[in-house]
Amino acid sequence: MRLTAVLMLLGATSLWWLTDIFWREALVAALTCGATAGLLALFKAIQPDFGAFKVQRLVKLLLSFSAFFLAIFWSSYWLEVNLEHRWPASQQKARLTLSGQVCSIPQDKPLGTSFLLCVDNAYLNDPCRYWHQGESDFHHWVEGTVFHETANKNHALYYFGSPDQGWLSPYRLNHNLRKLSLIWYKSDIEINAGDHLTLDVSIKTPYSQRNPFTFDYERFAVTQSIDAVGTIKNLQVREPISNEWSSLSYWRQKLSQHLLKTFNESSFKGWHLALGMGFRDHLSGEQKELLQRSGVMHLIAISGLHIGLIFFFLFTLTSRVWRLNARWCQCIPAHIIGLASGLAFAFLYAVITGLELPAIRALVALAIVVAQRLWLVFWTPAQSFSMTLIILLTIEPLGVLTEGFWLTITALAIIYWFIGLRRQVRRRDWFYLQLFLSIAMSLVSAIAFGHFSVSSVFSNVVAIPLVSYVLLPLELFILLSSGINTEFAMVLVEMSDLLINRLLSYLIWLDVNLPQVLFNQLQLVVLAYLIVAALVYARLRIVSTLCLFGSNLLLLVVASFWFNDDEYLRVYTLDVGQGLSVIINHKSGRDDFWLVYDLGFANADYSTTKSVVLPLLTRQGVRSIDWLQISHNDIDHSGDQQSLEKTLNISRRARGNMLSRSASGCRQQKVQLGNITITTFSMLSSGHLLPQNKRKIVPTPYPEDAVNNGVPPSGNNASCLLNIRYFGKSLLLTGDIEKEAELTLLQQTPDYLKADFIWVPHHGSLTSSTWSFVAHTDASLGIISAGYLNRFGHPNDTVVKRFQSLQVPMLNTAETGMITLTLQPDGHYQVSKFRETHHRLWNHRYSSRNLPKSVVN
Repeated sequence: MRLTAVLMLLGATSLWWLTDIFWREALVAALTCGATAGLLALFKAIQPDFGAFKVQRLVKLLLSFSAFFLAIFWSSYWLEVNLEHRWPASQQKARLTLSGQVCSIPQDKPLGTSFLLCVDNAYLNDPCRYWHQGESDFHHWVEGTVFHETANKNHALYYFGSPDQGWLSPYRLNHNLRKLSLIWYKSDIEINAGDHLTLDVSIKTPYSQRNPFTFDYERFAVTQSIDAVGTIKNLQVREPISNEWSSLSYWRQKLSQHLLKTFNESSFKGWHLALGMGFRDHLSGEQKELLQRSGVMHLIAISGLHIGLIFFFLFTLTSRVWRLNARWCQCIPAHIIGLASGLAFAFLYAVITGLELPAIRALVALAIVVAQRLWLVFWTPAQSFSMTLIILLTIEPLGVLTEGFWLTITALAIIYWFIGLRRQVRRRDWFYLQLFLSIAMSLVSAIAFGHFSVSSVFSNVVAIPLVSYVLLPLELFILLSSGINTEFAMVLVEMSDLLINRLLSYLIWLDVNLPQVLFNQLQLVVLAYLIVAALVYARLRIVSTLCLFGSNLLLLVVASFWFNDDEYLRVYTLDVGQGLSVIINHKSGRDDFWLVYDLGFANADYSTTKSVVLPLLTRQGVRSIDWLQISHNDIDHSGDQQSLEKTLNISRRARGNMLSRSASGCRQQKVQLGNITITTFSMLSSGHLLPQNKRKIVPTPYPEDAVNNGVPPSGNNASCLLNIRYFGKSLLLTGDIEKEAELTLLQQTPDYLKADFIWVPHHGSLTSSTWSFVAHTDASLGIISAGYLNRFGHPNDTVVKRFQSLQVPMLNTAETGMITLTLQPDGHYQVSKFRETHHRLWNHRYSSRNLPKSVVN
């Protein structure tokens, strides 16, 4: 069983490295292995004396390999099914009319309301004409007759409709959309779970910004069966749910609304809803960040720990109560009642929390344990874990693509390993298990996410018993009593608030006084090795353990000081959507220089600085930034500097600022740092170059000729430009300058506009990149940072053609993901596109996103 489980896990994880889906071949291989094993078993039955032991082992091995190929078949098949339902990348911003049911609890956000819609029917919307390029035409997507067709050498324009029906008649799509993620901006109409809606929407395929160590929404969408994302343009019909028993989300929404009334006077509504129902939407952003840094978020999110605790509480309570009556015990043993009631209440709690995947995984593990006890089947912890793994891979074939699955499997492996070390598990061992599990999972999270908080160890020592044995039971009593006695429920809420307040104060104190350790990739490998080695050496004798562990630790310490002497200049253009962030690293021996130019977009709800910029820097082992340059104050460039400063030390800061009417944020200066020369300048700095060193900076006056008719230029034109020269190659970072700034700079500083590599101004907007500016730069490569299908239409086709007409190749982060440019001292350079180098089966290829925008006109 153990070999079968391991091979099934390996087969399912093949989705991470396969380059194509071949579930049919895997099915044939599985059937072949199974048939061969069956024939061998039949031969053994006919000839029992002919190598019985060898035949038996061979049969088991063949069956295990059959399970391996079956796992490949099962996971690949469901991946292909979900990809076939996904809206094609070549048909973006399609205007459709959808009818379906709201199948999630709507989330109210500052910009609008978002929810999932389970689609019943989909129709082409007004007006019915599409530009299309591809192998198949729209007969494949639309039921109906093409009334008129025109074409040129590259595109075909199809008109759907008839003179009798009119051009605005919708036609039903053949494409079978199942579930969509929708958002309704500035909605005044309340949407409830279970409502049946008819909507006019604009949809596009699920896509994600492609950067290392960041969230992959394309992978998330395929695992959650989300076929498209879109925005609601108009609500035609809204029908409230007719059968209230048909929607679990409806009942959960009603229960959450009822509980919010109970928690109306509480300062910790988010905590109560998170512990009681699994809702974390009401937790503030600061609270979430504190819980993540403290390593106790796993106690707030509904996970296997909560389901297991509910099972343990109810098992202990019901079995003890049952033992009070001897007659009851004669009819049904107390432990059977305890197991059944514990599993039943654990399932009920999982339903209340929405039957999320972590809860389902915990229920599967508990059901296996209960089945063993009821049917008196003795399995070792390894066998129980193997059976749990086999069932999870069967019911959740795409689970291997989620981080939660691996965290669950790791937690289960640690639990069974801990139990296997003890002949008898006592009650106090459960506390030790939770403490050990939390510390172990903190280390696993450090390996997965690249940082480890020292405070997490001390946080979990207090938070685990408090949340597990006090707060969670209190929330259950609040949940039960809120519908019976509101006053009693309010008393329990006040008690819970007092404890939560004390816990938060403790976590804040730890967060302020204890450091957070950041790991680079080599250190993560060392940490992973030490954890595995500790588990292996735990079964050896003390002397052998000390010798082996000490020698290996010495080798790892020596390896951790190993460094690469090669010198290079590496430039990362991050895929931050409609914004800009460029990270420059100059490495020469032990010297490591880091410059960050812009931080991408950030507002109160989302920050690319946190989600994209910081993960890349921390995983590279960066502890401090030598130079932070913000081109100007627009939110798609200035980002979240405060979060960056909390995590990393910044030696030098500069920012272009139009409001100051001076060049104080971007003085014209030249800085020599080893083999690289950095020149900063802007439209607001004078044409006279002032050489500066890193420490002494002389203010430069605001030039009068930069003001037209006494009015300063736009904020975009205040962008600070960087010219970086490295062994004969030059880079030009331009921010958001527009035509006025380009013309002024051509007059003031023409020499510093010459570049081999240019970051196209203002994301490729038509307000920038004049013919004279583009021709003067004489670049070999142009890089555009823009959002995919952004509402501004960046980059403008005219600008792209302008560069291409001058034989300048263009790269767009929306199509390629993060772009990495590596320059060598000998003049050679290499360009790497993250979407190509890190492509997975569920990711859009560069070619699929490079098609013309197939937009309904």
